[in-house]
Amino acid sequence: MRFLKAGLLIFLTAIPAQTKPVYQGSCEGAFSGVSLGGQLRVDYLSRHSTYAYRGVFYDAGRNRYDFEVITNQSKGVGGAWKNGMRHRESRIDFQISGKTFTIADTDHGGSGRFVCR
Repeated sequence: MRFLKAGLLIFLTAIPAQTKPVYQGSCEGAFSGVSLGGQLRVDYLSRHSTYAYRGVFYDAGRNRYDFEVITNQSKGVGGAWKNGMRHRESRIDFQISGKTFTIADTDHGGSGRFVCR
């Protein structure tokens, strides 16, 4: 029975969610005084009727900053992390309007505003 449950779990996690790319573009801004540039990608997740906002940004020292928010509105809650350390993820509040978005780190303070082309 354990094998059957494990096999079913692997099967269910291997089914990809139906995603449709909506936007990918370059963005620039600053977070807590640090200038960042990078990419924002937005996918529509049809299985859940939501959008996934994913960003990968770099500072002048090539430190990497990632964030991910999944929401069905123009604002939502997600996570952000630095240099691949997702296990140290911070909770963020995210809001987007047109090609401008803001992020506020609710765990450690700090905020940022970004504009995409």
